[in-house]
Amino acid sequence: MHPNVLLIGGSGLVGRAVLRLCAGSGIKVAAVTRAAAPEADVAGLARWHCGCDLDGIAGRLPDPAAIDAVIAAGPLDVLSYWLSRRPLPALRRVVALSSTSVKVKPDSPDVAERALAKRLAEGEARLVVACVDAGIAWTILRPTLIWGEGRDHNVSRLAALARRHGRLVLPRFARGRRQPVRAEDVALALLAALRSPGAAGLALDLPGGEALPYDEMAARVVRAVNPKARLRRIPLPAAAVRLAARLGVVPPALAAVLLRMGQDLVFDGQPAQAALGVAPRPFEPTENDFRPP
Repeated sequence: MHPNVLLIGGSGLVGRAVLRLCAGSGIKVAAVTRAAAPEADVAGLARWHCGCDLDGIAGRLPDPAAIDAVIAAGPLDVLSYWLSRRPLPALRRVVALSSTSVKVKPDSPDVAERALAKRLAEGEARLVVACVDAGIAWTILRPTLIWGEGRDHNVSRLAALARRHGRLVLPRFARGRRQPVRAEDVALALLAALRSPGAAGLALDLPGGEALPYDEMAARVVRAVNPKARLRRIPLPAAAVRLAARLGVVPPALAAVLLRMGQDLVFDGQPAQAALGVAPRPFEPTENDFRPP
């Protein structure tokens, strides 16, 4: 295992999980965040460099030449530009997070989602070129719906709505399959990639351990956070959503979210399991999963 790791995105959901795992494994971590200070529960788990971007981090590290690995849980496009400037002379390994959105959203009706997919694809390509040019081994992981600690904007949003309103309302067509993956399992995969030579040069989809219909995923969330809450399925046809979006009645971003509920977004996790030796858990949420640690 690499003894000196620079963690980018240390204050985010996955970054926090990486820090906790590293602390339990004796891995030395320098963490970068744009926040003014880390949160109290992870403040002692790394040498923090706060309030700075990547362009300034090399000058703030006590010994930039000591960093031989980067775990990137932050913006991929920023990382790829930074790596192209070869800021760390001893860097030999990079493991970076992308997203399955790079495959899902290129044809979204929402212009912002299309831009995100384009940004991810370009960031991945630049990262590979920068690493190959510098002789750095690289791995890209593309998780599906990352969730946990009540901090994500997908599954935990469903939990918040169920708590607040005592019910959750979905269109009846919301049966597209999903593979939610815990932030801790993503962190395990990132660290496994560092110690897996066979993962070098691979871009791997990282789905959760179970594929289930969207409404069943929502039902499990509701049962976990509020057993008295109800899940209501309303007869809203997907065609009506498309028409409302074309007429300007429904914003494109909302239409994209609603229509995707009816689409299967399922990815093959076997290549990642074979390369990394990790198996993300099935989706079995409890109330504590939606609370900060």
